[in-house]
Amino acid sequence: MEKDELKKKTITKKPSFSAKKLASCLEHSKNNEIEIVNSEKCGCFFCRSVFDARLVQDWVDDGEGPSAICPNCGVDAVIGDASGIELSKDLLKAMDHEYFENEDDQMDFDAMAAYTLRYFEGKIAHKEKTSKLYVKYLTLMEKDGDASSSLMLGNLYAFGDEFTPIDEDEALKHYLVDSLKGSPEARVRIADIYFNKGLTEEGAYRKCFEYASQAAALGNEKGRFLIGYCYLKGLGVKRDEQLGVAILKELSFYSYFSGIKGKPDLSCLPELFLTLGECHLKGIGTNQDDRDAIRYYLLADFYDSFRTFTKAKFVNPETRKNIDIGIRLLSSRFGLKRQAPVYDADSFEDSIKDFTMNHDYKRIENVSFDRETHVLNFDFTCESPCIFLDFGNLFCGFLDGTYHFTFEGVADCDFDSDCKFLAVDGSYEEGYFFYDDDDDKPLRVGHIEFIADQDAFEKEK
Repeated sequence: MEKDELKKKTITKKPSFSAKKLASCLEHSKNNEIEIVNSEKCGCFFCRSVFDARLVQDWVDDGEGPSAICPNCGVDAVIGDASGIELSKDLLKAMDHEYFENEDDQMDFDAMAAYTLRYFEGKIAHKEKTSKLYVKYLTLMEKDGDASSSLMLGNLYAFGDEFTPIDEDEALKHYLVDSLKGSPEARVRIADIYFNKGLTEEGAYRKCFEYASQAAALGNEKGRFLIGYCYLKGLGVKRDEQLGVAILKELSFYSYFSGIKGKPDLSCLPELFLTLGECHLKGIGTNQDDRDAIRYYLLADFYDSFRTFTKAKFVNPETRKNIDIGIRLLSSRFGLKRQAPVYDADSFEDSIKDFTMNHDYKRIENVSFDRETHVLNFDFTCESPCIFLDFGNLFCGFLDGTYHFTFEGVADCDFDSDCKFLAVDGSYEEGYFFYDDDDDKPLRVGHIEFIADQDAFEKEK
């Protein structure tokens, strides 16, 4: 019986493959589009799966021609049976061991960088094995002094993912490497971590302020927000509510452009506008002003919804809760409810600050003014997105394109034939003045004047 068992073990001994054989097979995973198209079955020597060749839909070209990407794991480690290679489990395992499990000295930097980028962009399936390889490659590149790998590892541990739990201490190790000393993103992430540690670790708020200051000096908006917030609350620095609000207000003007130009950095905009809303609602560090409070709460609501929609990593449920509380309080106080926006003089007044902050041209066209009814109609066109607010209907959103406005109670108006303007000045009481430049001597291109006694006008209607 023992001899039979020994015979069986001898017969079922797994085959071994020479380095030359494996290297030959490896060549068939590169520039292999024709072979894959002519194959019936394919095998992947990363995830070791064998599958129908028709499932291959994606390709990568690293300069040597298109190479197939495995539909199961997203790695370009695919061989087709048209190559004449028998796609046995033993061969796939041997190649996996040769080129992935023990390739520290064989994978060059560019190959590791290509893999980590494709994984980060979601072009490689996120599975336990691919995740381990992602971390492994980043760690190897970090040892070579690659700053972007350190930042990616820091972000991975700071925010976590399906295979990596959040570990802020581990994140700090990567953010604090010498190669990231000049990185505003790394500095502000360190500030964030120390802010989170503030309630449990002595001196953490002071470190938060220090690193936020470094990030702000490097041009980071979140760093400036943390500085203002620390002054406002007295965290790690002497409390100065007026200075805190002043810093946040200045940042809010600057942040406007990050919200409408290209891809906004949403990491702090909801918290920035929420904080300003709370300050104006309660009169902290500034005069109590319900109108400004509504404006800031609506901006906070808009950017938080945008942040959630884009699935950003910085979504904060506490922020969402406090925004809702503020809007409910103000809507109850003034009898407001959410409705579709109305493009009239009131909403124009609500949005005039934001129209002026957008330094791109806007146009007024197709003007029609009825002097008997005192009704003015015109088309308002934005060459780039503008923030539009309608306090009465609790609306905040983008104007992008052409919108029709109707103003009632207009006494007079005049516009140049080509009314292109950059800035709007004035108010409902003073009238609106449109300028095509906002320097010391702006050229006026339009004017709207309203009836002085609006109450009498309403009664007459």
